[in-house]
Amino acid sequence: MKLTYNWIKDYCDINMPAQELADKLTSVGLVVEEISEVNGDYCLDMEVTANRADCLGMLGIAREARAVIGCNVKLPEAPVANTGQDAETTINVQDKDLCPRYTAQIIKGVKIGPSPKWLQDRLTGIGLRPVNNVVDITNFVLMETGQPLHAFDLDKLNGNEIIIRAAKNGEKIAAIDGTNHTLNSEMLVIADAKQPVAIAGVMGGLDTEVSGNTKNILLECARFDPACVRKTSKKLVLSSDSSYRFERGVDPENVMWASNRAANLIKDIAGGEVTSIIDQNFETQKEARVNLRISRIKRVLGIEIAKDTAKGILERLGFEIASETDDSIDVNIPSFRPDVYREIDLIEEVIRIYGYDKIPVKTNISLDVVNKKTDELAIDKIRHLLTGLGLFETVTFSIVEKPDQNFDAKVWTDEDNLMIQNPLIKAEDRMRKTLLFNFLKIKKHNQDRGVKDVNIFEVSNIYIPAPGADLPNEKRCIGLLVEKDFPALKGLVESVLGLFNVRESCVWTQKSFKMFSNEKSAVMELDGVVLGYLGELGKDLCNAFDINGTCCFAEIDLDRIIDGFEGGVVKEFQALPEFPGITRDVAIVLDENVKWGDIANCVKSANAQFFEGLEFFDVFRGKQVEPGKKSMAFSVKFSSRERTLKGEEADESIKNIINKLSAEFGAKLRQ
Repeated sequence: MKLTYNWIKDYCDINMPAQELADKLTSVGLVVEEISEVNGDYCLDMEVTANRADCLGMLGIAREARAVIGCNVKLPEAPVANTGQDAETTINVQDKDLCPRYTAQIIKGVKIGPSPKWLQDRLTGIGLRPVNNVVDITNFVLMETGQPLHAFDLDKLNGNEIIIRAAKNGEKIAAIDGTNHTLNSEMLVIADAKQPVAIAGVMGGLDTEVSGNTKNILLECARFDPACVRKTSKKLVLSSDSSYRFERGVDPENVMWASNRAANLIKDIAGGEVTSIIDQNFETQKEARVNLRISRIKRVLGIEIAKDTAKGILERLGFEIASETDDSIDVNIPSFRPDVYREIDLIEEVIRIYGYDKIPVKTNISLDVVNKKTDELAIDKIRHLLTGLGLFETVTFSIVEKPDQNFDAKVWTDEDNLMIQNPLIKAEDRMRKTLLFNFLKIKKHNQDRGVKDVNIFEVSNIYIPAPGADLPNEKRCIGLLVEKDFPALKGLVESVLGLFNVRESCVWTQKSFKMFSNEKSAVMELDGVVLGYLGELGKDLCNAFDINGTCCFAEIDLDRIIDGFEGGVVKEFQALPEFPGITRDVAIVLDENVKWGDIANCVKSANAQFFEGLEFFDVFRGKQVEPGKKSMAFSVKFSSRERTLKGEEADESIKNIINKLSAEFGAKLRQ
């Protein structure tokens, strides 16, 4: 936002140098980045935050100046300018949501020519090029009030009707900057009986612009939906001072005032008579009132500000005091300040004018050191382990786009993703129920930039729909994506499970998933409940995401494995054995449906003498094994702390284990 020192002085009795004014405005949040001298005046280049659309006009800056330096503000007059009435032109607003207010003034008999020097000086001072008196007035009022306007050559309009409607797919328009654009049905246009004559809120059309031959004009002043203007401007790669303001929202109560202001200036400078004023107003304004407690100011800021001081600041900013008590005031919020709607917003208004520098730096706030919670300690251990194993931690968004149903991961639930009623981005309209698809995007992003071996993990929530419940089930998971083979991923998962002493209790079952390769995927269960799943990504999924190489993915229910982590897992250490142990490899044949976890539990419960541990290492299916059966191989270790074992002792213990397996599962030694 650019303004000039002399232009602001038209409304305020400022008696200070331009630099001092710039410093004052900067102190209240309107940061003046640069001051430059222009034709004997000073141009202030100011940064205005997106929520302060009221400061995109000189009058808004004048209100701020009044609040910060206490000067008087004199607003220009804008009486109703019409002198007659005709009904030659009608306004038809077809989309009232995208155009809640549209005004038009018909001004006949204007004489187009150069603007007076004072008007040209105001525009050139902020970098605008004078065009002619009518166009210059619309630009002047735009910069004065923050309300965009547009003047059409009335005689170039087809028919006697202005239609505000959605554009038709493929419609074309030439904008006044000379660029040509193809429109679609998501864009709003101003049209006559034949064609679009302006892109609503963005730019007018070349065919109906005011020229030296113009005699009669239609002066448009309206309010358009900010989101629609923003999307249209981005889609067409077309922006203007008008679109910049419409995107941030204009004051709904300022529309007619700005129209009258421009109409009066046109009458005074270009002549002509206003023959008709049309106001299509579909606004439903509600009175906005906020209660401000004076005691609350002190609790928030730590300093005491008198009620009269707070009232004075708010009144200078344009707020109206509706009523008051000893400790509070009811404040009516003006229509040009939609960013203020809570008590804390009023407190911010008071302190920024009162002065942030008056808040004491030293406080009596103490710092209490709080020990980490159990789950925080657990997550720290996981991070330390996985980063030590060469993985990088990532953080991804919980809101995702619709997944490809061909690869939908239905492990935790068969329900579809939880939908968001009002998504900020149309394509991203649901909560994730797995971390997989976020990881694939990261892999693709790094792959396209020449990064090899993307090995990542994340500890975060997924969201499982709970039919009949108000809220979803938030499941905290550990996700891993590695460019390694399936056994390597399984080793990483077992390392994580080992942190929480659940590795031996976990049962692994081969299971096929749409997104994994056949026979290279599994489900993990703990106490009969699914703990997680893992597998090598299938070729179809990799092709869908344009992924090169072999990737494996795993997802573990973190909350399940830290249920018993209260106080942390205590690791017990013991001295290294003085005597060598004995290891025996065993291969047994048993039914296909017997799980390794059941075998491991059976071996442990056999109470074999000198038993120390066992470890699975192979499963075999083939011609040598009858249908419906499988061969599982594992190692059993025996040791003694007192002496060296004899082979016969280990053989006797193996015999007891085989007998136990045979009794429970009908297992036989493989020949």
